[in-house]
Amino acid sequence: MIMDLNLIKIILALFVLLLASMQDIKTRKASNYFWLFLLVLSVLYLFLNFNKTYLTYLLISFGFIFPLSYLFYFFNFFGGADAKALMVLSLLFPVYPNYFNPVYGDATVFTFTVLLNSLIISLIYPLALFLFNLIRGDTDKLSKMFIGLKKPVKEVNEKDKILKESKLFSSIKNRSKLLKEKDYVWISPKIPFIASIFGGYLVAIFIGDLLYLVLAFFNIGYLMLM
Repeated sequence: MIMDLNLIKIILALFVLLLASMQDIKTRKASNYFWLFLLVLSVLYLFLNFNKTYLTYLLISFGFIFPLSYLFYFFNFFGGADAKALMVLSLLFPVYPNYFNPVYGDATVFTFTVLLNSLIISLIYPLALFLFNLIRGDTDKLSKMFIGLKKPVKEVNEKDKILKESKLFSSIKNRSKLLKEKDYVWISPKIPFIASIFGGYLVAIFIGDLLYLVLAFFNIGYLMLM
């Protein structure tokens, strides 16, 4: 029964993170109903599986992730939706849900593994942008190939963040001047971190700790205390 409930949690969290990622990419917002649903699910699971050991792990997980997520949000490393996603995941998965084996680098706090995976995945994004621009032949600005996409001026909208001399041009005056002078501009295709969290969650469930695997590949002793 408990194994079935674990699988249900894993699947529901997967779909919620997927839908939240899609909504955030499309509208730059993720509804609070996603996190409310996962919060209710975590409370329901706690009610059905209540014991002192589980409660202890839950307090450790949330007690570690909540301040960490809040600090990331406070210093603008990521948005409110990202912080909420990590917080509710820490409640939903206070212990590592190693339902699928093998899982590498099985850490105590599952959500921290999700966060580490997400950060690593987000580092892949600039490389993907560079390769995409290289394939398209947009190679006139090497530095911008890692952080932006070239777009015709006539297709630029108000939500687009225009890159100019490695800085985001948000001023209306400068923006209007730039759009009149150029046929093409470089824009910043901001991808919400929630999409990286979704990817980090998938990797954590089916593979494990990406940092563990990367360092193990280079024969570096990582988390020997685990």
